[in-house]
Amino acid sequence: MISDQQRADTLGVLNPSIRTPNFDRLAETGTLFKRAYPPTPVCLPCRGALLSGRYPSASGAMHNFNCLRPSLRPMVAEVFQKGGYYTHMIGKSHVNPCHDPESPESAPHIHDREYFRKWHGPWYGFEHADLNIGHSTEAHACGMHYGVWLEDRGVDTDRYFGHTA
Repeated sequence: MISDQQRADTLGVLNPSIRTPNFDRLAETGTLFKRAYPPTPVCLPCRGALLSGRYPSASGAMHNFNCLRPSLRPMVAEVFQKGGYYTHMIGKSHVNPCHDPESPESAPHIHDREYFRKWHGPWYGFEHADLNIGHSTEAHACGMHYGVWLEDRGVDTDRYFGHTA
């Protein structure tokens, strides 16, 4: 489980004024890294490094305007599969550029809810994928699988998304 843009002091196990029971349980029964450093502060290259096990300079994901080469093998999810685990990516992927109209993680593709109702992977070595992109109330944050989930629950995405600068 990986959280997006979460500082260490926002974990309950390290800060008693915050409640994060699921992360705390993982920290108590697994491994808690108190000093971890990303290979880059940039979103896409950092995610690419986590998925491929390679530095951005070796993965092709050098900045947010290119993508992690899907041909790199093995991806971390494939290693887990070989160990008998089922792999499912849920949430923000962002291993393809968000500003390239050809990218599946960019408009107009992310707003094609019928496509995302049917497609669930595979994705970068994961057997199943339920994806979203964006932050908070940005217009594109209600796309992909998250947009389908919201729509299926009757949420008026026009009311809650696309009003931030």
